[in-house]
Amino acid sequence: LFPQAPRRVTMCDTNRLSTGGTNTYTLLVTSTNRLCFTLAYSDYPGTEGAGVKLVNDLDLLVIDSDGVTNYPNGRASPDRLNNVEGVDIASAVPGLYTMRVSAYNVPTSPQPYAVVFSGGWDPLAHTPLENTTNTATPYAIDALVTCLGRIDTNRCWAFWNTNGSTTVFQSNRLAAVTGNLYRASIPTQPTNTTIYYFLEGFVDGKLWRNPASAPTQTYSFMVTPPVRLAVQGNPSNYGAPTPAYGTNWYAKGRTVSASAPAVVDISASL
Repeated sequence: LFPQAPRRVTMCDTNRLSTGGTNTYTLLVTSTNRLCFTLAYSDYPGTEGAGVKLVNDLDLLVIDSDGVTNYPNGRASPDRLNNVEGVDIASAVPGLYTMRVSAYNVPTSPQPYAVVFSGGWDPLAHTPLENTTNTATPYAIDALVTCLGRIDTNRCWAFWNTNGSTTVFQSNRLAAVTGNLYRASIPTQPTNTTIYYFLEGFVDGKLWRNPASAPTQTYSFMVTPPVRLAVQGNPSNYGAPTPAYGTNWYAKGRTVSASAPAVVDISASL
């Protein structure tokens, strides 16, 4: 019940379905550890002497980060016999996983059920912002919020300041953009400002922060003067490298990755 990090357990038992209905859950998996998806429900009593004992038939399937559909209980198709269904993935590929519960046949409806997940799940994922030269438009703070239950949109915030305090912050709400993407905006700041920030969200009945040790630890980025990077080919500007030939401008302290084609046809230039 209490696995060691980065594994986490989350569950939801407040949903119900009638015939033809489907509920879909998205979870962001961030580690390669084992994943366990479980559906369980209390079925209605069957008819004495019936060949198939299952009355209400709910189905579980899991679509992994590679788009592969995984059926429960080691089967290659939906389970029509059991009211407890599970999908175990021994070695996960990080990415988005979709857990889908469908009501194939529910003569006595609606059917309540519970879903449980155990694995390396990140409920409040965020890619930290890099240094910027932008002094004209607000800074977008994006988070991918995933869960089995409820996201309390009134308790999802980005907290920030420009003095490095760990106790006093301004706040802007993380608002839904599309799907599982949420976004907050930090107002523009003048050059040579450092912005410190962290995210907070109430997801699946629990308060989560990113970074986990916030507000003691925060993310930060700087608004810097632009730095000139000139790219020139030798003996000439052949091919299409990244960054492009010519003058490029970047924020100070920003990591720049350079690449160029391994082979370039220069016959047209000869």
